[in-house]
Amino acid sequence: MNKALLLASGAVLGGIFSAGVGLVNAQMPAAPAAANTTRPAVFYISEQTFVDEKKYNEEFVPKVQPLIKAHGGRFIARANEVTAFSGDAPKRVVITGFESLDDVKKWQESPEYKALIPIRDASIKVRSYAIPTCENPQGAKPGQTKCPN
Repeated sequence: MNKALLLASGAVLGGIFSAGVGLVNAQMPAAPAAANTTRPAVFYISEQTFVDEKKYNEEFVPKVQPLIKAHGGRFIARANEVTAFSGDAPKRVVITGFESLDDVKKWQESPEYKALIPIRDASIKVRSYAIPTCENPQGAKPGQTKCPN
């Protein structure tokens, strides 16, 4: 076989292969948009013990959840099953993510939230605090810190 014929055959086969791959790709569904995998800049953590679970679920939760969301919060975890590895585990933990400590403070200091504090205190014993999250691979956000070793 001469070199010209060999080169022409390779070019034809390459073109057929490329067209076939293009046809297969055209028939495949588009890749889904990337999910929002960035973590919030601040975690608000609430350790809770029920005093009156019914009051908590019927009077506090339906009012506080929309208020948290209105202030930019999103629930990361809410669980009554907490596994202790050292020390005593709280009975319930709620972790909420916010974009800044200022957002947490605005929620906590809002008149709407302050009005709910008597209901909260009558229905749960609570310890709560906010901590900045570590920088993440998606890039740092305002409020995130470099984590110590």
